[in-house]
Amino acid sequence: MPIFKECKNLVPMEIFSKKRNVIKLLLNMPRKRWSTLLSFLIFLSILASCLLPTSDSKRDFGFLLTNNPVLEENDGGLAQQQKEWTFMVYLDADNNLDRFGVEDVNEMEVVGSSDEVNIIVLLDREEQGAKTYYIEKDFSEVTISSSEISIPGIANEPNMGDPETLETFVTYIQDYYAADNYVLTLWDHGSGWRTYYEEYGTVEGYHKSPKGVCYDDSSGNDALNTDELGAVLAGLSGKIDILAFDACLMASAELAYEYRDDVDIMVASQEYIPGDGYNYDAILEELVDDPYMTPEDFATILVDEYRYEYVRESMATLSAIDCSKMDTLATAIDNFASTMMTNIDSIVLSVNRVWQSVEYFSLLSYIELHHFCECVKTEVENNDIDAAAENVQNAIVDATIAEWHGSSHSHAKGLTIYFPFVEGIYSSKYEERIDLTQGTHWDEFLGDYWAAGGGGGTLFHRYTLDDDSAGNSSGNGNGIADPGETIELSIALRNTGIVSAIDVEGTITSSDPYVTITHDTSDFPDIGPGGMAVGTSPFVITIEATCPNEDYAIPFALSASSPQFGLQETHFTVFLGTSLVNGGGSIEEAVVISNGQIMGSSLPGPGSQDEMWFRLDLEKSYHLVASLEGEENTDFDMKLYYENAAFLVGEGVLLSYPEIINIITTKAGSYYLKVYNFSGTGSFTLSVQVSEAGGINYGSNIEDDAIPVQSGTSTYTGTLPGPSPWGTIFYRFNGAGGKECTFTLTGPVGSIFDMTLYNSVGEEIAWTTTLTSGYPVVLSHELEESGRYYLEIEAYQGSGEYSLEFDIPEGGTSWFWYIVGIVVIIILLLILDRFGIINLGKMTSSRGKEREMTTGGREETASEPRESEEPTITSRRRCPYCKTRLHSGETTCPRCGRKV
Repeated sequence: MPIFKECKNLVPMEIFSKKRNVIKLLLNMPRKRWSTLLSFLIFLSILASCLLPTSDSKRDFGFLLTNNPVLEENDGGLAQQQKEWTFMVYLDADNNLDRFGVEDVNEMEVVGSSDEVNIIVLLDREEQGAKTYYIEKDFSEVTISSSEISIPGIANEPNMGDPETLETFVTYIQDYYAADNYVLTLWDHGSGWRTYYEEYGTVEGYHKSPKGVCYDDSSGNDALNTDELGAVLAGLSGKIDILAFDACLMASAELAYEYRDDVDIMVASQEYIPGDGYNYDAILEELVDDPYMTPEDFATILVDEYRYEYVRESMATLSAIDCSKMDTLATAIDNFASTMMTNIDSIVLSVNRVWQSVEYFSLLSYIELHHFCECVKTEVENNDIDAAAENVQNAIVDATIAEWHGSSHSHAKGLTIYFPFVEGIYSSKYEERIDLTQGTHWDEFLGDYWAAGGGGGTLFHRYTLDDDSAGNSSGNGNGIADPGETIELSIALRNTGIVSAIDVEGTITSSDPYVTITHDTSDFPDIGPGGMAVGTSPFVITIEATCPNEDYAIPFALSASSPQFGLQETHFTVFLGTSLVNGGGSIEEAVVISNGQIMGSSLPGPGSQDEMWFRLDLEKSYHLVASLEGEENTDFDMKLYYENAAFLVGEGVLLSYPEIINIITTKAGSYYLKVYNFSGTGSFTLSVQVSEAGGINYGSNIEDDAIPVQSGTSTYTGTLPGPSPWGTIFYRFNGAGGKECTFTLTGPVGSIFDMTLYNSVGEEIAWTTTLTSGYPVVLSHELEESGRYYLEIEAYQGSGEYSLEFDIPEGGTSWFWYIVGIVVIIILLLILDRFGIINLGKMTSSRGKEREMTTGGREETASEPRESEEPTITSRRRCPYCKTRLHSGETTCPRCGRKV
């Protein structure tokens, strides 16, 4: 009750005891109690609060009221009255997603269960065991306050990858929290119908059956496989209306078909799902507000809210699929596969080209089914095949309730299908365990395709260089490419197909001006399936003496041809002034690196120890750009920490190369760069560039970082490092009241930079929020009073160099008007005192006392703001959906349009 607490020192205590006597008591106060303007205003505030309805006044004054049941331990007692919806979340955060799990539960508590909606979560954490919560409204962002439910049969540390745990949870909830509609959300890592380990075959778990979701670290990384989840769903007493996967890579034709008899709608992503997962507060608010919506409507909301949340994630996808339409889709796939099998010998090379151009996802074996059909219609000249492909596309469209994809997956339509390009990584468990292969000829088509010579090819594998003075080379013999050297490159090719590559010839080219290729071709021995061979003669290149010696890379293209695989082109790079450098195995063993250095090494992964650490010792206000690239079929990431990993200052965690970290250092000290593999194995290259930031300081502390700007017209340039806690630059200037200032900002193509104008105490007074990239961006504002102002520029999207033009008119206000204003104020005060509205003498003599009472008895008195006081930014809110900065008074996001 904050407002009442602050007022207890100013009004009689009886006011708070009985509301019906409040107005009478106040009106009967002696007139001398009204002798100060401060007391009069407080009286009006209390009077207004007393006139408000009881039920609303607490809400208006900030009370957090809940109307949720307090649950006692349920040991099999009476079930609750049936509601419209029960929203179940099987939240397996017993792994590196622990903090995201807690955050998502807190998102659910923003809404809480209602008279028509049960929200229930089984949360298994990394180190704190598992608890089941009946979600109640609570606005804490860090503490889970909901009531706990005791479910017999679920241990304190359950195996979330055990189907019995899932069955116990869902069965109990359906028995005691019955509803007309059920949503079951499986929350954790996901990998489609097969495990991550089966895809890459890198750990002992390679022999395990297909498992796709809910990996439990405390239980040997066990996970639910396709059969196990299917058996649980089939055994439930009530059908699941919506099966939602808050997990990566689960939107496949195989899974939608697998659960078609026991699930009405499947909501899942063809691609990865960010760690933050679904936007639970938004989707549950929609459900609680309208509990009578249909499952189709709610599934559409799941997709729409996901789009609002990840509008800036170009790789993100989500789709809602009607599982009742899967039999129709399977029939179309069967006809499509059979028709291609009939013509396989004549279309195999066309299908090769299709596979190389089709939309794919983080696991390369999962291709976009609708786009595959589209590419087949383009590449294959066969009317029967075209018609069969069209039928598959129509069935997908008919089964799709809602679908959204980011710009990097422009061809995504909602469902993937398993199609490994190389037979060597095909899993025989696909035909043994997946129902879609029993109902269609898709797996037989894959076999016929490979048997006809489809898939694979002769691709670049690695190179070694010789820069000694023997043969065709001439150099210093240190094994590193340097300017002025003639170098022999011995290149190895790998055959990724299942047939031998015979009569292989390779040719290299480069468009780099500093390199001359004097021997550009080489023959290769026959290469068996999965084999590797080095060219019979080295390629020879000469690097110009004027070529930069550090931080320079020469790109090459390698074209390998053979009768079996045709002509295939891959790329590689020769780095100057560096050889392979291994990083340290831990932060304590970090290898010190410096500006312009390029590292290369190999990660064996994946695994907890498969990481390399590098250290940079930097001063404040330096610009650091780190760029990471790895081999094909790998996903290497990096993170940058300050001072012993205590503070994460940047990360590159995309699904494509290059990974970029671009920051400005705000503190001097040691920065630690960790390179690690999210997936795959092989070599990587890491380029580090460090430069002074041109005297520009970056940060959110405007009184320290603001760059002074003089009156008149001037232009400033700099570099914004991109959306991050440090992606901000401040300028300060002295402005004249009544004058209009104009700020014109330009940035790089594709970026979106915003501006915010603050007054002397840090209050926002004007800003720009552009919806799309386009320059210049202009902010004009007439200043209300003379004084200090601050202009902030911030990166919403992208990074890079900017130009900012200031047009600040000089002041010209006459002292005459200041004198007139002061005289008017004095006259007004005297009039108010004359009529008894205020008492100037009383205000003067009692000021100290009233200040003392207001501060709860403290002796110090408040002072008026001084011009030298440091400004404090008063608004740092962001839209929870698209992360746009929200400014003063904004209740709707100007970019995504969502209410905030």
